[in-house]
Amino acid sequence: MLIRLAPFVACAALLPACGPAETGDLTVRWGVGLTGTCTGASLRHVVTELESSYGVVERRDEPCEAGFTRFLDVPVGTYRVHLVGYDEGDIPAYEATVNGVEVREDVASPLIVGRLAPRSGEIALAWYFESGRLCSAYDVDTVTIHLFADDTEVVRRDVACDVGETVIGELQTAAYDVRLDAIDRSGDTSHSYTLAGLKLRPGHHVDLEAALAECDDGRCY
Repeated sequence: MLIRLAPFVACAALLPACGPAETGDLTVRWGVGLTGTCTGASLRHVVTELESSYGVVERRDEPCEAGFTRFLDVPVGTYRVHLVGYDEGDIPAYEATVNGVEVREDVASPLIVGRLAPRSGEIALAWYFESGRLCSAYDVDTVTIHLFADDTEVVRRDVACDVGETVIGELQTAAYDVRLDAIDRSGDTSHSYTLAGLKLRPGHHVDLEAALAECDDGRCY
């Protein structure tokens, strides 16, 4: 399906003596990485946008398995091609960008291939104490958030406990182990929360509520 968002005004409409604008055709192909497939990445359709310095000129929406789309009668010039692959939940999960695409009159365009790669995702964390009491009741000032992927700490963030929530963005697709530590004014961890194997898919947003539990024997590991 083609959506023409910002068609160029024909020169003849403004200046009667001016001839019709020169145009050309453009074919854009896509793949999932180098060896991936639409099915393997759970991609259902791909939206391809043709952009000029003035913004989006045309947009095409095709099934991912089609593997290509065509733009016909495009005014000659230099363009940017942006592709977004949507998964079964209609989440923009993969994307690719090709710059410096030349459209010329009556000249076959070069092979344009966008290699779709996973978009980053985000995890929204909210925390509370199992007892329902407030941070001040436990003399807790800070909650330290740890994210591990493949046993490597990739995120460590300190947030004021009273804030109660935060969003960690720009995360790569992975299974994350999550740890929250409630740090009291003495610098000790009094409460904690741990979750293993939180899966984050490309381009997705995950909400997680963490119930901070009192450490056994006053110690958290």
